[in-house]
Amino acid sequence: MIMRPWMIEVAHGYLKASRLLSLNKLPVPSIVVAAIGVEILFKSFLVEVDGEKGGLGENYRFDNTKYKIRNGGHNLFDLFNAIPDDIKFELSFYKYKEYFSEYYQTPFLDDRYPYEKSASGGYTDVLADIGEEMLNIIIDYYKNNECNDPWIEKYPDV
Repeated sequence: MIMRPWMIEVAHGYLKASRLLSLNKLPVPSIVVAAIGVEILFKSFLVEVDGEKGGLGENYRFDNTKYKIRNGGHNLFDLFNAIPDDIKFELSFYKYKEYFSEYYQTPFLDDRYPYEKSASGGYTDVLADIGEEMLNIIIDYYKNNECNDPWIEKYPDV
């Protein structure tokens, strides 16, 4: 499996921000930020290196047309489906499929403007919970497969 530790670090920041927003009774920004964190986790399995490979600060490019991701590359169910099956199996991600097919396909688009008709109207921390679980699974995988990124090595003490 290709490892993209910088993307995992960035996703962690968004998921942590989602928790802080929720704790401060800001549910709408919380779910939108959690959606960004999960989107980054999913895209970490799908991006190509953009420029020089290796080292800290490696850059990536995501081509949503390659994977036929709807909604400008923000459809979490499409992203989930684009992750190779062997990776979803190895990381036990299939248990999350229903969440992305039924409840959280496009929260970044649907929920960011709560005054629009398409908004959910009700908000929970479930997406942040799922994102944090997946983040920990990915980090454990990276650690068990000798990822030598300093942030990954220090996690959770970051």
